[in-house]
Amino acid sequence: MNQPNILQPHHKRDTGWKATRLLSRVMCGLVMMGALIAGTLPANAEQPRPATVKTDATRADSVTRAYAPPSMPKTPGLTATGQMPAGFGDLTVNVDTPGDFMEFSTDGTGVGAGTRQRVDSPSDPYPVTPETEACLFNNGQPLAVGVAQDCGVSQFVTLTWERPQINPVIYFGPATRNTGFDIADFAYQAYWNPSIAKIDGAPADVDRLVELRRSGQSVYPAFSNGAFNYDGPEFPISATGARSLTLVNGTYIYSTVQISGLVSEVTVELRNTAMVTMQNATQSAVIPRVSTAATTAVYPVIPASDLSITKTAPATVAAGQTVEWSIDVAAADLGTRSLTWDNVDSRITPASHGFLVRDAVPSSVTNPQLVSAPDGCSLSGYDLLCAAPPEGWQLQAATEADTNVQIVGGDKTKPIPAVLTQGQPFHIVLSGTAPRTPGTTIVNRAQVLGTDVDINLQNNSAESVTRVLSPDWSIAKSVSVPEGTYANPGDRVDYAVEAISASGDVDGVTLTDDLTHVLDSADFVSGSARLTIADDAAIVIDDPTGNILSAGPFLLPSGKHATLTYSVRLNADAWSSTLRNTVTGDGSAAPATCAVAPLGQECQTETPSTARVVIEKVSAAGQDSRPLDGAAFRILHDDAGSPGAALAIDTVKPSTVVGQFEAKNITPGFYWLEELKAPAGYELLPGAIQFEVKANGELLLTSGADSLISIRRNALVIADVRALTLPDAGGQSLGAAPFIVGGLLAGGSLLVAIRARQRKTRSMLS
Repeated sequence: MNQPNILQPHHKRDTGWKATRLLSRVMCGLVMMGALIAGTLPANAEQPRPATVKTDATRADSVTRAYAPPSMPKTPGLTATGQMPAGFGDLTVNVDTPGDFMEFSTDGTGVGAGTRQRVDSPSDPYPVTPETEACLFNNGQPLAVGVAQDCGVSQFVTLTWERPQINPVIYFGPATRNTGFDIADFAYQAYWNPSIAKIDGAPADVDRLVELRRSGQSVYPAFSNGAFNYDGPEFPISATGARSLTLVNGTYIYSTVQISGLVSEVTVELRNTAMVTMQNATQSAVIPRVSTAATTAVYPVIPASDLSITKTAPATVAAGQTVEWSIDVAAADLGTRSLTWDNVDSRITPASHGFLVRDAVPSSVTNPQLVSAPDGCSLSGYDLLCAAPPEGWQLQAATEADTNVQIVGGDKTKPIPAVLTQGQPFHIVLSGTAPRTPGTTIVNRAQVLGTDVDINLQNNSAESVTRVLSPDWSIAKSVSVPEGTYANPGDRVDYAVEAISASGDVDGVTLTDDLTHVLDSADFVSGSARLTIADDAAIVIDDPTGNILSAGPFLLPSGKHATLTYSVRLNADAWSSTLRNTVTGDGSAAPATCAVAPLGQECQTETPSTARVVIEKVSAAGQDSRPLDGAAFRILHDDAGSPGAALAIDTVKPSTVVGQFEAKNITPGFYWLEELKAPAGYELLPGAIQFEVKANGELLLTSGADSLISIRRNALVIADVRALTLPDAGGQSLGAAPFIVGGLLAGGSLLVAIRARQRKTRSMLS
């Protein structure tokens, strides 16, 4: 990933800056929050009710988020102060370095030290400093190639934050180039090895210093005791004496260190080091008298966070009913962030290292409750307070005007753990009873204040608005027979009429159920009507009068429901009938459903019953054409136009009428009739016959009627032909021959008819 321009060495982001003008810059990163406030908040502290939480967008917009870097001092030993974002305090820079080593960027915001002599009117080349020249020679002779020499010269940059920083990170960016371009046989390199010299004015405790390695970077300087060393073989010398510390394999070579704990001041030491990188000259060879800059940039990074808070509540609530608020705090994944380095590994995270949540439940709400919350949350009266400090720390109390909080009371020298990372939940649920006044607006605001630099205050407060509705209720009707299924004659069918209040009490509720088109096919189950209101015991309701069942008037409490139940029993002969009924209701306010025509589907039910299929078995016409007993049938399901699985084996049963069979409780659809056994002396039906049962019980032959199969009086009529019977073998009387021949001819004709019927059946099946 390309680095933001502000983080690149000068020669990489300013094409006009020549290699001989490489500079060291001190760039100030984001810092944390403003002045300390008296008082502390441990994680489980009970607090008095704070002032009203004012978290409107206007105030958030007025907070300055911009970073104003300090103007660097132009002379050694002076200081300069930069204004940090959002009132998180100032950053003061103190530069303490020998004057001959001072260099500045042209925009006045960078400061560093080079290995060349500084002049008032910069020109190229610069004369090399005596310190560098002395560092490269020993008794007039150049050092051996590749031997690093500490030149005994250091420069110091001290960074002081008005507000202490949590686990700050500092990284160094070397910018260097080999020198000696005017003498082909001699080249050298001067550079700076950085280290953390002091933390809060005391010598740095190396146990507090942790090296971080930048992802995508393959070469790193050696790190030990808080110091980085660029002397090693990981930075090889080429045949021409080149030894780049800036780029290796196209990647910038940074070194990064994290300082654990709460830090107010860091002093960085840059130790001047030199190395001969090529030496082909005789002993009389001298060092070139010109120099290019060798610098190390110092970048303080305060990992920023983006705490956010969201609050959800219903848009409307019934008068006098429970309203519930959900509050969620999250730490966002910031990705690339301005003025912070985006490519250090995951140990520099945008996590929160402490925060405070506060919420004042509106006074129009009664019975506020803390339903659920993480540890550290408490509700005192109407005021919610959640303190989430790092382990071993406390949070200072916050005033109404604060947009952040400070951690206090812990061990500043120990790493400060995160309390909320990306994806980690922090969920709070509050509830209360809404006022009973319709139209009341309940506005509830919550706010989160963090201990870290927060790059976005717009999402640090959240508001929910809930409106109390006027009385609103509805009616719905249901039946025990599921939609798409059928009841059987003799079955008991249960009905339920439900009145539901979504908002407010409803007085004078009356439910009226018209059973006219139910009781013409069924009988009301006397004494079955019951009315249950909310959680009260059921009330017995009188049986219908003139086919009208009525319940009420009664009071329907807000948010409750009342249920009227009753039952009917289908008449034994109610084949292929439909029970249709509708319900209406009224009260102090008209219901949203089932009040006036046209009535919706929720106000009416239709319950169909199954069919009865009658099969009549007769002899074929032209013979004796009479009802026949002794047959057996079965009905098969239709499987995509072909006979499928059989219904229950005893579905088709003989009735009390000779030659008549019946199948009960058949649902509408396509079926096949198969004769399993023919009456004695008759041919078996040659194949299965497809037929359809309509919803009204009507029977249809899908292949049409013929001489053997027909529908008469909505019954399937199946005609069988007699079986052929030959005489016994015996005498040779000619008187019997004509009858035998006639019988054979008649049998042949019958066989032709049967074959034709079979072909027709196969054609229909295909």
